[in-house]
Amino acid sequence: MRACLNKIVCFLLLSFALVQGWAQEANLDSLHKALAKAGVDSTRIDLLNEISWQFRNARPDSALIYAKRALQSAEQAKYVKGQIVGMNYIGVAYRNQGDYSTASEYYFKALRLAELSKNYEQIGYSQINIGNIYLYQKNYTEALNFFYAALKVADKTQDIKMQAYVYLNIGRAYRAKEEFEKAIEYYLKTLKLRERLNDKPGIATSLADIGEVYRLQKNYPKAIEYFEQALVNFEALKNQGGIAYNLNSLALIYKQQGDFGKAMEQAQKSLKIAEQFKLKNDIRRASLTISQIFEQQRNFEQAFLYFKRFYTVNDSLFNEESNRKILQLNSLYESEKKQAQIDLLTKDRKLKEVEIRRSNTLIYGLAASILLGVGLVVVLVRSNRLKQRTNVLLKSQKKEIEIQNQQLNAQNIQIEQKSNALQEAYKEIQDKNQDVLDSLNYAKSIQNAILQTPKTLEKLFPESFVFIKPRDIVSGDFFWICDLPQVRVLAAADCTGHGIPGAFMSLITNDLLDQIILIKGIQAPDVILQNLRKGIIKALRQNENQNQDGVDITVCVIHKDPLQEGKYTHIELAGTSLPFVYFQQSEIQVIKPAISPIGGLHTEKNRDFVKYNIPIEQPTTFYLYSDGYQDQFGGDNKKKLSAKSFRELLSAMHHRPLQEQRDILEHRLKTWMQDQKQVDDILVVGVRLNAV
Repeated sequence: MRACLNKIVCFLLLSFALVQGWAQEANLDSLHKALAKAGVDSTRIDLLNEISWQFRNARPDSALIYAKRALQSAEQAKYVKGQIVGMNYIGVAYRNQGDYSTASEYYFKALRLAELSKNYEQIGYSQINIGNIYLYQKNYTEALNFFYAALKVADKTQDIKMQAYVYLNIGRAYRAKEEFEKAIEYYLKTLKLRERLNDKPGIATSLADIGEVYRLQKNYPKAIEYFEQALVNFEALKNQGGIAYNLNSLALIYKQQGDFGKAMEQAQKSLKIAEQFKLKNDIRRASLTISQIFEQQRNFEQAFLYFKRFYTVNDSLFNEESNRKILQLNSLYESEKKQAQIDLLTKDRKLKEVEIRRSNTLIYGLAASILLGVGLVVVLVRSNRLKQRTNVLLKSQKKEIEIQNQQLNAQNIQIEQKSNALQEAYKEIQDKNQDVLDSLNYAKSIQNAILQTPKTLEKLFPESFVFIKPRDIVSGDFFWICDLPQVRVLAAADCTGHGIPGAFMSLITNDLLDQIILIKGIQAPDVILQNLRKGIIKALRQNENQNQDGVDITVCVIHKDPLQEGKYTHIELAGTSLPFVYFQQSEIQVIKPAISPIGGLHTEKNRDFVKYNIPIEQPTTFYLYSDGYQDQFGGDNKKKLSAKSFRELLSAMHHRPLQEQRDILEHRLKTWMQDQKQVDDILVVGVRLNAV
């Protein structure tokens, strides 16, 4: 019986939503027909703005076109309300495309024009729009200030539709602050008013917002119930932004419940819609969700690829341009403050000059009265007239100074308000920097899961060490090792760049080495490099584009003694750019391969690599390393350490225990760098072999 009731409810919801969708399509058709018949007047401008509003979520690019046409026509017709609405709708379109900076510019223009024309309805909606930008940027205090200001306008004008919209955004702010009870309170107020207004899109949005609160409270059955109701409505309304948002929200719930198949299905649908309609914020959400699903399934390679996508879109939404504008704003405020102080000092100086002239006049008048008693009456009359003129001038100057003081007080209040805004913006920048740091740490966890660790090297070669020091948390330098029946293969690589770009190249190179050596079974070092070069050119499509990424690498194939375990007969090696240093009987030997990195500009397909052979007839200690250590700036002269000094350090310590050598390298680097920043990723691998 209960299953039957559920089917009936779902059928009714779907039918109801389909009717809504047909109604919205009919509404758009009727708007376009009315537009075709409209003249060049306020009616046409209102129709353009209304079409833009209908397109705002499903097709923000089309919404932008119509809103710009409306603004241009309204400016030509000097139709102020049409201008304000057009500015706000242009801002909404840019916001839905993820361009928050441009959206803010139009919102503030709309607010200023609305205040000048005393259009209280548009003052309220402009304040809501500006509050939304602060909400996206996690500046909840400033967002709530604008929302409550808009609520006063809505209450004053008794605008029920605006009240509902304000309640919705206040609820979102409290949800973001994790004050869930307050959020539900305002969402229910919104839903009640929108049901009273029969606002179908608004009802769908409110259902989704209530579902999001239940999801955050981990009340998943209630959350799914509200999200599915909202999704049915958004699909019928063809609101692509709403569809993408709700699909991703359902994916997050299924992920938390451990149903990764269902979660991936919903998240991929969300991403497809967001990409189709260029909804950056939804692309960002869906990419992060998919990355997290792959991570929980321990598919780190795919997790990292989708995380890169999230990182790229997130950076485009919250980039350094906003920081630059804040710094410009700060400079402007300081300039205004200094100018106000200069103006006040100028007025003070003028007042003092007037007072001095007055004093001099009185002194001269008194002297003249003593010397010229006969002309006393004449002098007094003239002095009185001069005094009256001076008093008039002083009163005028005093009034000007009072006005300047009032203006200066007003400017000080504005400066204080702007200073508070700057402090909030600075905190926001700190939060964004923390987000970037968290993202890099997440990337490091994926890289560590894929690449091999120093413990693997120590297990195969007990007398060995690895000294690796990334410049930016994740590294483009790495080593690769494997144990085969007759040989052990060890490689050290320095990939193009550092940080995220270097980390991507390290994962690509690591995967290619797995395929070439472990799957194809190739053991000749020069042939390994030839195959690696082809693999990188193909993976990065360097024959088709201008990509210049590549890798410097040395590959050592260490041959085992078939009769004695732990003994070795000889080393075969080949490399590109990175030197190979080894010691036998305390004599240093250096092999310098040709400077020819794999990939980048060096994409010739048939270039051969030189193979070297080193007999192990006596105990041998060898080192593989990138150029990061020897290129580090430091010392008293702030110069590079140099390759010569690095080899001298190896010569001085090569006879010591291997783990002690690692500590020496670390200590030497620290004392050399002093206060200098690290310039590149650093990798040094040391191994000691026993002869036959």
